[in-house]
Amino acid sequence: MKNKYFSLVISTLVLFPLKGKSLPFEFSYQGRLTDSTGNAVADSTYSIMFSLNSDAVAGDLIWSESAMISTINGLFQHSLGSIVPIHPNLFSDYDELFLEISLSGTPILPRTRLNSTAYSHLSGNLEVYDNDSILAIVTDGDSHRLIFLDSMGVDTAILLTGIFSGDSSIVLPDDAINEDEILNEPGIAENSNISIITLNTSVMTDLVTLNIELPTSGFVVLHGKCYLRLNGTTGANMARIQIDDTSGGPANFPYFTQAGLSGYVNTGYNYFPIYVTRTFYVTGGEYSFRLEGMALSTSPAVAESWDNILTAIFYPTGYGTVKLASPESLNRKEIIESDVSQQQR
Repeated sequence: MKNKYFSLVISTLVLFPLKGKSLPFEFSYQGRLTDSTGNAVADSTYSIMFSLNSDAVAGDLIWSESAMISTINGLFQHSLGSIVPIHPNLFSDYDELFLEISLSGTPILPRTRLNSTAYSHLSGNLEVYDNDSILAIVTDGDSHRLIFLDSMGVDTAILLTGIFSGDSSIVLPDDAINEDEILNEPGIAENSNISIITLNTSVMTDLVTLNIELPTSGFVVLHGKCYLRLNGTTGANMARIQIDDTSGGPANFPYFTQAGLSGYVNTGYNYFPIYVTRTFYVTGGEYSFRLEGMALSTSPAVAESWDNILTAIFYPTGYGTVKLASPESLNRKEIIESDVSQQQR
């Protein structure tokens, strides 16, 4: 066998890390076994030793393993590290490594210097430095973390952890976007009721309700829309629509919208589009809001509401002043009440 030698067909070393583990790992090696004339050896099984050394000629023996290799037309393939594990620190401890292959105890020279492919395993524990040679980014392959350091290369500025979810997956500085601002962003909810609902003159009647659960303190801006259908009389017929957080009760000035006339040409249907809005400050948790209405005119006047829609938009942050309860003046309320009284006569 001493007249036989290796002629490499593929000299690139390809990494194949074991799934679910950071060590040991393997990489594939392919070659072709020929005789002294360059012809492929007979298809058979041969004893081959693979070793990694610290120098191209001499140096230290770092790692080795022996395997029985089968050839087909002289071609063979072997996964280095499949018999004797290769520790990944080997690539960080040595800037250069040289692969030596021995056939039946006889080394095949020259040794092959490992290229960067084998060293790509080190990306699991990568260190990146800035222009001032200060450590800026560190990866931790064992814990699946990417760590961004501060300008001194010491304290964690940003931490990304791939094996976690939720709050633990990303850690940001205190003055960056915090987790509350990420989770508690604006949201919207809506409900509708297209039924025709008859209003009474005693208390507000629910037209459509909306139940929402809010993550934190903030503002809920509500928009309500419906149609008033007034009929049954040629006299006065009016009604009020508003948004509230409690069921029943009276009209709340200035949040209601009032529509209707002091007289009609006939007793048929008259339609009035209604839009109302109101803002509430909340402290988080579950809340119920409602679009509600009340008739202002007694029988034979009939006041009905239909196509009722209530929309809520949550804002965790306010900009400037938010006036939650600000009647223009008590006199304005008295003027409205007086006007209604005169129209109902």
